[in-house]
Amino acid sequence: MTKTLSIVVPVFNEEKRLTKTFEALNVLSLPVGLKLSDVIFVNDGSTDKTMQNLETFKKSTKLPITILSYKKNRGKGFAVKTGMLSSKGDYALLCDADMSTPFSELKKFMPHLKNEKEIYSFHP
Repeated sequence: MTKTLSIVVPVFNEEKRLTKTFEALNVLSLPVGLKLSDVIFVNDGSTDKTMQNLETFKKSTKLPITILSYKKNRGKGFAVKTGMLSSKGDYALLCDADMSTPFSELKKFMPHLKNEKEIYSFHP
């Protein structure tokens, strides 16, 4: 049975890193059994060109992009919560704009997803 995946990307003054994020999303290949539901960018009060870059990307791609934005920086935790609560997929994946964990790592989670376990990954 195919499950849907939401990708949540909290951003704060990430104009220089977003190109890497956009490139990764444009070549995204999900493992068998996963279908992309939505990609949610949460603009956490950026003061650089982050919002402009997000809007340009949304117009230039066929991906289901949602941009949530607020003027005052409220912190990464608030941005993550906002994005996760807005996600529509069966599963939600938190992804940092610097792509420190590439999407290719998703295949390692598939056995756990098939067993319907919640997965938390912490990096030192």
